[in-house]
Amino acid sequence: MLRHQRHKAILQYLEENESLRLEQLSTMLDISESTLRRDIIMLSDAKKVNKVRGGVARVKDLSRTESRLVTSPFSDERMKNEDCKAAIGKKAVELLTGQESIIINGGTTTYHFAQQLPDTGFTILTNSLPVVDIVSRQLGNRCFVMGGEVFHHHMLILGHLHGETPNFYGDMFFTGCQGISPWGIMEGDPLLVHSEEQFIEKCDKLVVLADSSKFTTRRSMIMCPLGRVDIVVTDSKITEESKKMLKDAGVELIIADL
Repeated sequence: MLRHQRHKAILQYLEENESLRLEQLSTMLDISESTLRRDIIMLSDAKKVNKVRGGVARVKDLSRTESRLVTSPFSDERMKNEDCKAAIGKKAVELLTGQESIIINGGTTTYHFAQQLPDTGFTILTNSLPVVDIVSRQLGNRCFVMGGEVFHHHMLILGHLHGETPNFYGDMFFTGCQGISPWGIMEGDPLLVHSEEQFIEKCDKLVVLADSSKFTTRRSMIMCPLGRVDIVVTDSKITEESKKMLKDAGVELIIADL
C-alpha cells in the first residue's frame, strides 16, 4: 500500500472510531508499527490527526458538536496512563466488602474501578455511560442513573438544575479529577463541579482515584477543599512532596504498586 493510500485509510478508520491503538491500526493496514508511526507523525504535522499515547485520535470538528465540556473526550483520556489507572481501580476495590451503596463519577480511572467490581450485591449510582454498560450486565449489582443531558463525547450524563440526583445515599463516592493541589480537588468545567458537589453531599466518604500525574496538573475550578477528601488512591510514582501535602490535610493515602 502506498503512503497516500495508507493516509487515506487511517483517516477513514478515524471517521468510524474516535481513536485507535497503534497495534489495531497496524493490523488493519497490515504494516509495521514503525511505518505507521511515521505516517501518524506526517498526518499530525498536517493537523489531520491527533497523536495520543499509544495511538492516534480523530481531530475534533468544533463546527458539528454537542454541548462541550472544557475537558478532553473520554476516548482521548482513556489511553493516558492506562496501567496506572488499572492498578488504582483494582486497589480501590479493596476498600469495599461487597454490598455497599456507592456512587461512581464518570471518568476513565473510575471506569477501570468499575471493571474490577465483583457482582456481589452493590447498589450503584452513576452518571457514567461506560459504568452503566458494565454494571447493567451484572445480575447481583443494582445500578441507578442520575438525570440530565447526555454528553456523548465525554460519556457522561450531567444535570443543569438542582435536584436531579435521586434519593440516594452512598457509603462512598468514587471520583477521578483533573488535578490535586493544596487548594483542593480541581476540575476544568463548572458542569462537572455542579454534578460532583451533589454527589459529595450524598456520601459518607469521598474517595479520589487519581494517577500521580494529577498532582502536577492545575485547573481553573475547585471541586472541594482537600480537607473534605477522606481517601486518595494513586500509583507508586507519587512524589514525597505530594504525600506530605495529603498528610498535612489529613487525607488517607493508598498507593497502588505498578
